[in-house]
Amino acid sequence: MSGGLALAKIWFFAIESLAGLYTPLGGTLTKTKKNPSSSESSVKLIILTTDTEDDSENYNKIIFLDTGHFNPQKSLRNNPGKQLSNTRITKLMALVHDARQSQVAPQFKRKSYIIPRTSPAHPDYRLTLTKIVLPPAAYSKFNDPDGHTLYYSWFDFSHQLHVDSINLRILVTPGLLQLPHKHPLVKELVRDIVESAFFIKSKDEYKDMYNELKQQGKILTESTNFFLPTTLFDIRCIMTQSPFRICAGLVERDIDFEKIELFFLGLVKLGNGSSLAALDKVAHFKEKAKQRKERGLEDSSEEGEEAVKDIVGDMDAIPFA
Repeated sequence: MSGGLALAKIWFFAIESLAGLYTPLGGTLTKTKKNPSSSESSVKLIILTTDTEDDSENYNKIIFLDTGHFNPQKSLRNNPGKQLSNTRITKLMALVHDARQSQVAPQFKRKSYIIPRTSPAHPDYRLTLTKIVLPPAAYSKFNDPDGHTLYYSWFDFSHQLHVDSINLRILVTPGLLQLPHKHPLVKELVRDIVESAFFIKSKDEYKDMYNELKQQGKILTESTNFFLPTTLFDIRCIMTQSPFRICAGLVERDIDFEKIELFFLGLVKLGNGSSLAALDKVAHFKEKAKQRKERGLEDSSEEGEEAVKDIVGDMDAIPFA
């Protein structure tokens, strides 16, 4: 199996896994013969490896989740109050951990998704025998203010974001961990997702570049503090909208709302009509957060639970639509 096909399967299974938790009908893959109550019935880990002996960073290993574990979660919707066992939740978390270890571009930086020049997947990598050749779609290219050309691993960004989205669902979904939105684990993951959007650039940090790109007409859209360069924000971003939909109901800071609003506004500019509904949702959650602050309920678990219920019970927004 080629690396491209394996990556496509990763995304397909991630989408189906999320759909199993996100939409009223669940994913399209079902396993009716399996017993949802069995802790052994619906966990599967698939590992695909190449024939290469180079195991540095394990970049030749691709791990993804089989949706067999997520489809039984429809029983959580049909039976409110049902709780999965510790064993099943532990297995889910272990699978998420394994999936997060996979790399398309070896050595990519986890926070920024920048590919260092020492990575075999970097376009300028000089050692031919160990060089990894990826298609142009695997990269996002950006020239920083110092004149350096940065390459971002778009495939790793998309993959990790899908995994983080599944992880976030596990954390907040009733019947799974059902953590409050103010829990440190939830806040950390939400912050990581929002800050991972490398295509959202700060006007303060890139002031000169912002003015230059604006004169050249290379800014897709902008907000008060941020902008989207056309060189980074393109149609591929449609594939990553589900995590930002979820985060919209869990963030509290105005700066985070601004980033999420800008993300969906950019998708609208690219012709993704369903993002208009997402913008309405973001505005709704932003107003709710504002009301909580005005009422001095920033740390209220009751108000926080309402936000989580809005997200978990939101059946209008379809992931990756």
